[in-house]
Amino acid sequence: MNPFNLNLWGMVTFLIVTTLVSIILPFPKERFYHLTMDCASAQYQNSARTLLKSEFAQRKQRNASYSLRAFARDLGLSHTYLSLIFHGKRNISPTVLSKFLEEDVEVFSKCVRNKTSSYHYADLDHFSLISEWYHIAILELSSLDDFRATPKWIAKKLGLNLHEAQLALDRLKRLGHLVKSTKQKWKKAQKKLFFEPGTPNKYIRKFHRQMILKALDVLDSNQPIECRDITSVTLTGDPKRIAGAKKKIEKFRKELSRYMANGDGDGDGDRIYQLNVQLFPLCDVWPSNGENL
Repeated sequence: MNPFNLNLWGMVTFLIVTTLVSIILPFPKERFYHLTMDCASAQYQNSARTLLKSEFAQRKQRNASYSLRAFARDLGLSHTYLSLIFHGKRNISPTVLSKFLEEDVEVFSKCVRNKTSSYHYADLDHFSLISEWYHIAILELSSLDDFRATPKWIAKKLGLNLHEAQLALDRLKRLGHLVKSTKQKWKKAQKKLFFEPGTPNKYIRKFHRQMILKALDVLDSNQPIECRDITSVTLTGDPKRIAGAKKKIEKFRKELSRYMANGDGDGDGDRIYQLNVQLFPLCDVWPSNGENL
């Protein structure tokens, strides 16, 4: 066969495939290109794999009998292929990621490209070192334009003593949560810091308890009601819907974070806020044994 004809058929085939992709995929070709390129990067794959494992841990925590085989079924994968993904021997596609990721896959992909992923997970042993409430608050303070990485400035902003502020500041720098930018300004290394969910831990309980107490302090203070919202609702609900309710709460937290930061989730504001959400049964209450979150 004439080599020219082979080249011609190759070009025709390429055009047909490209056209079909542009029709079938629900996003522009440029976006598809970025997603494809990102998927090949080790940073994308490591971040996606962490999210995948975290999602499996959450589902197993809600249902102890939930298996890796069941997870593979829900993702539309074979058990063998999912096992290979977990062990880093296969890559995760945007299609698989979109089946459990609350936020748009393109948002996640963009975060990875910019090396400022919102999905930075750390283990609970790590969290034990910064479980006092003001560590996370200091990280958020670093997003403010007037942030100053000095114990005096931080102590005044958060109502701490100088010793507490100094120790917390040193610890965050030492652990790599506060880093110097190109402008030699201290800022948080990750937009959002998450810790492995689904595992009872005394340090997580301590953090939540401290933040709930902060809310009580505000409730008893003279802070104008226009500056805060402390409301609640008592409702009747189906226990089988708790898992779905927690998903909705998680989605709401992320949406509110983006809204408060002028829509981009990048901490573009001049004050930090705390959002606490509690959903729990008022009847048939379990006795406190110190083991539950």
